[in-house]
Amino acid sequence: MKKKVLAIIFALFIALGVGISTGKAAYAAPYGAKLYTTPKALRGTWHFKNGKTVTSGLSSKYLHAYSKIRITKHQITFTRRAGKKALSGTYTFYEPKGHYTEKNMMAAEKYANKHKWLAPTDHGKKSLSFRHNWLHQFGESATGELSVINSKNMRFANLYVRDYFRK
Repeated sequence: MKKKVLAIIFALFIALGVGISTGKAAYAAPYGAKLYTTPKALRGTWHFKNGKTVTSGLSSKYLHAYSKIRITKHQITFTRRAGKKALSGTYTFYEPKGHYTEKNMMAAEKYANKHKWLAPTDHGKKSLSFRHNWLHQFGESATGELSVINSKNMRFANLYVRDYFRK
């Protein structure tokens, strides 16, 4: 009887040891952020086709800024046109949590900008909007909405431009 109890306890310790040594720690994003998955219809590489200016109050260096936009499961890569001022490089989509204290708001914003996070807002299976300023919700040229028109065409729109891209 004692041998069986000792064998069970020994087997339990071995199983716990293996479980602890092979366990993988979960990655928790800082400031309660949640990794966002882009809709499948938006994923792919999109090339600039043509664009329309919505308002003329903005300098031309900010208008029609992107030559290519590449969207993956969790990231977006912007390729700027020569001489244009806009987002450039790879950004990751992270959804901010619902509420921040005043103390944490600026720290979270600074962290998100440093690590190139964009705050997405889901609009269904074929559209999403994003903000460069992770917590502040005001319009700027680095904010936009991506919408799939059909399987080969996408629209990037913000307060200033409406650009069309082709897959």
